Amino acid sequence: MAQRVKRETVEVLIKPANFWKLMHNTALEIVDVRTVNDCMVVKFRRQTLTPSFSPDQTVKKTPSQIATQIGSFFGQLTDEVDGEMERFVTIGPKTYFYVEKKEEDERKTVRKGKGITINSSVDKKFTFALMKKMVDEVLEKRAEKTIAEFEQFTMTRNKNHQVFA
Repeated sequence: MAQRVKRETVEVLIKPANFWKLMHNTALEIVDVRTVNDCMVVKFRRQTLTPSFSPDQTVKKTPSQIATQIGSFFGQLTDEVDGEMERFVTIGPKTYFYVEKKEEDERKTVRKGKGITINSSVDKKFTFALMKKMVDEVLEKRAEKTIAEFEQFTMTRNKNHQVFA
C-alpha cells in the first residue's frame, strides 16, 4: 500500500449497512457508485495524509487513520513488537535492526537483512553500529561509504533430492 497509495479499489456490497459504513468512512475517497441488480459496486481510494504548515510554522494535525488500519485481516497493519522499541535503524527495504525493551532489564534485539543468512560469522559483523554508521555516512554526504560483504553459505537440492553446498 505504501508504494501505490492512489490505487483504486472496487467492492461489491450486498448489505446496505456495509454500503453506508463505506460511505461514512472519512479515510476513503469515493470515486464511483453504481447499482447492479440488488448490489452496489463502489470504487474508492484511500486518502493520503499530508502535513500542512500555517504561517507561524506549526503543523496542523489530522486525526490518526492508522488506528482504523490496524487488525488481523489481510492488508491491515499488525503490531509485532511485544514491548517498547528503544532504537531502530534501517538501510533499505526489509533490512532493519531494532532493540525492544520488554521489561525494566530485559531487552530483545531483532535483526533482518534481505538476502542475508545470519550465521555465527555474520552475527559478529552485521550489527546495529554498522547499520547506523552506514546511515550516518549517507546523511552526512560522505564521499567514502562503508561496504559490508558477508560470506554466505547456501545449500541447494535438485529434483533427485541431492544436496549441493
